[in-house]
Amino acid sequence: MAELHPIGTNAFELPGFQLPEAPTFSTADGASIFTGELPDIASYLDLAMVFGSRLWGHRPERLAEAASAAPGLGDLYGHELRARANRALCERVASELGEDAAQWRSLILHTGSEAVETAIKTALRASDRGRSRTAAFEGGYHGTFGLALAVTHRAAFREPWADQFASSAVQFAPWGEVPELGRDVACVIVEPWQGRAGVVPPPVGFLAQLRAACDESGALLVLDAVLCGAGRTGPTIAEGIAEARPDFICLGKAIGAGLAASAVVARTEVAAAAWDRGQVEPAHTSSLLGDPFSCVGILRALELLVTREVELRQQGRAWRASLESIARDTGLELRGIGMLWALDTGTGGAGLELAFRLRDEHRILVVPSSADARSITIYPAVSVSDLERERFGAAVRACVG
Repeated sequence: MAELHPIGTNAFELPGFQLPEAPTFSTADGASIFTGELPDIASYLDLAMVFGSRLWGHRPERLAEAASAAPGLGDLYGHELRARANRALCERVASELGEDAAQWRSLILHTGSEAVETAIKTALRASDRGRSRTAAFEGGYHGTFGLALAVTHRAAFREPWADQFASSAVQFAPWGEVPELGRDVACVIVEPWQGRAGVVPPPVGFLAQLRAACDESGALLVLDAVLCGAGRTGPTIAEGIAEARPDFICLGKAIGAGLAASAVVARTEVAAAAWDRGQVEPAHTSSLLGDPFSCVGILRALELLVTREVELRQQGRAWRASLESIARDTGLELRGIGMLWALDTGTGGAGLELAFRLRDEHRILVVPSSADARSITIYPAVSVSDLERERFGAAVRACVG
C-alpha cells in the first residue's frame, strides 16, 4: 500500500512538496494536460483541474482584457474592472437570497486562505467586545495561512504552529453537530460540504440549524464556499447559501474561471461595523487586491454561470449517473454533488494508491482525499466529453476490479 503522505522534491522550490515521480506538465487545453514537447508529448485526462479551480477547462479567456486594464493601488485607488466585479458579486449573492445588492459588500483577492482570513478578521473586529473566539468543525479545511490555518482542523496542518494560536481561540465541534455558542464566540465558519475531508455532505437541515444558533447567540456565520462555490456544486454562487443565509461568503477556485481569484462577500452592516471608522490608516489591505486579472476572471465566471447553466446541470447529471454505475460495479462508496465527487475505498491509504495507478497506468489525474487518504476526489471540467468520462470509468473498474 502507498504511504499516506509521500513527499517528492522540487530542487529549486520552497518547500518543494509534490507526489513522488510526479510528471512535470508543459501545456494544457480543455480537459487535457500535457508533458514534454513534440514528438515526445504525453497527454493526461485532468480530473483534478487545479483542485477544482478550472471548472470550465484549461486555457483561461480574456487575458488580453486584463493585461491592458488600468491597475488599482491597494486601498488608495480602484479601477473600473474592480468596481464592476464587486458589484456583480454583490448582485449575484443578493439575487440568490432575494435581497437588495446594497445589503452586501465584496473584496476581491487571490486565494481562498485570503478570503477566509479576511472574513474572520472582519467578524472579530465587528463583534461586541469580549467576543474573541471562533467555532469551526472537525474535518474542516479552510487554508494554511494565518487565521485560516487556525480554524483548519487536521493536526498535520496545525500542529507545527500550534504555539502561535491561543488554545482558547478556536473551538472545534463534531461535523454535523450544532455547537454550543457562548457569548464569547464571534463567528462560526463552516463548509457547505467538507471538501478535502473527502466530499462529506452536511446532515439534512444542519446549515439552517447553525443559522438559528448564530442568531440566538449573536455570533456571525461564515460560509466557506471556496471549493463548493461558483458552479462547482451546481449553478449557484455558493452551495448552501439559501439554507445558511450567512453573514459572509468566502469564494475562490472556480470563481476565477481559471485565473487566480478569490473574494469575500459580507453583509454591509457587518462590514461597516468592522471597517467604517473614519479617516484612519487601513487595518486590512494588500497591494494587489482587486487586480485586473482577478476581476476579469470573476466577471467571466459569473457570466458562465448564466450562459452555460443548462450545460452545467447536464454535466452534473451525467457524472452522477456514470459514478453511480462505477460505485455499483466496484463497491466503492460514492459521495458528491454537481461537479464535485469522491469515491471512497474504505481503507486508509488505498485512495492514494488508486490515484497513483490511475496516473501511471491510465494517464488520468485525480486528487487523493480524506485524512487517511482512503478516497479520491474528482473535479471534472464542463469540457470533459462523454468518451473521456467513459475512459475514467473503465480505468477505475480496471484498477479496483
